Amino acid sequence: MSLIDPLTQDALSVTLEPLVRATDGTVRGAVAAVVDAGMRCLQLDATLPGVRPRELSKRARQDLAALFTRSGVRLTGVDLFIPQRHFVEAAHLDRAMAALVGAMELCVDLGRVPLSLALPVSEMEVGSLKFVVESADGLGVKLAVHDERHVDPLVSWLAGVDLRGIGMGIDPAALIAAGLDANQVLHKHGNRVTVARLSDYAAGNRTPIGRGELDVTGYRIALDIAGKSCVGPVVLDLRGLSDPTGAMASGIKMWDTAGV
Repeated sequence: MSLIDPLTQDALSVTLEPLVRATDGTVRGAVAAVVDAGMRCLQLDATLPGVRPRELSKRARQDLAALFTRSGVRLTGVDLFIPQRHFVEAAHLDRAMAALVGAMELCVDLGRVPLSLALPVSEMEVGSLKFVVESADGLGVKLAVHDERHVDPLVSWLAGVDLRGIGMGIDPAALIAAGLDANQVLHKHGNRVTVARLSDYAAGNRTPIGRGELDVTGYRIALDIAGKSCVGPVVLDLRGLSDPTGAMASGIKMWDTAGV
């Protein structure tokens, strides 16, 4: 799979939750902003009010899928970025696992799309990790696991799991924040990556693409090399940005420029 394939890596997907906040507060309004920007792929957030799995009936899930279809956009995945500590603290563990399974079931109902989540694999109990793996495998949901602060333990765990459907998520902003070079990490572990994100970081904050430390052209080249393992478009991550609509427009332009 190469970045030149317009149906996979070359097509950017965009995180929907920041656009909900930046538009009229509805998923419908955010989807319209995606379409207006000329994009056709989006990434849903399972923590978004009104879209949380526990809030969605079967009919509501069907209506959500129908909205995407009518709008001419494709759902590329679901995010579940709840605090990592919830997967290790007894007071939060049961609720975190329930949220995780609910998000997996939502992925199935919306077309068996991959789920991106952050897991502190080096700190979790063996039984908890086994539950995550067995749940994903049983439901047939692909996982993109993030732990940018502990890349080597994550990769070691993935090697031990050795399931094609469970891989690594890569978020350049999180890697830069952890003092790592995103392109080097991708060159080293690209064969483990199932979902790649496009983000940037500078001076302690996430920033629009091209305004931070990420070598965007180098990142695109590294993704092209690693592309065989990735399951869909690169996710343009707008989380943490003050002007997500503007950042979406500039991010698209930067990505296109990097591909020339």
